[in-house]
Amino acid sequence: MVAYRSGNPHPSGLFCYVKEVDLTYGTVLSASHLVVLDMFDPDGVYAALVASLEALGRQLGCKMIRCAPAGGVADAAHSFLEAGHKVDGAVFYKAVEHCLSN
Repeated sequence: MVAYRSGNPHPSGLFCYVKEVDLTYGTVLSASHLVVLDMFDPDGVYAALVASLEALGRQLGCKMIRCAPAGGVADAAHSFLEAGHKVDGAVFYKAVEHCLSN
């Protein structure tokens, strides 16, 4: 997934993802290599990528989202924590909302 800022042909951020099965959680959207390339508004790009992860997780029918940012959790922490993700080592995780009532 690649994010572009309106009017700019260069990417602002990106991540790779795979839908996989976890024995504990079931179907998981696992994202890696999440990178923000925008020097002027990195928090805005992180927030957009987090929203994209959550929308993609719901669209793919996943029960959990797991994400490992390329630079570690420190740079991305604000956006992920604000969106309700938890930290486990070098990974953020969150249950996908549509599954919470099941």
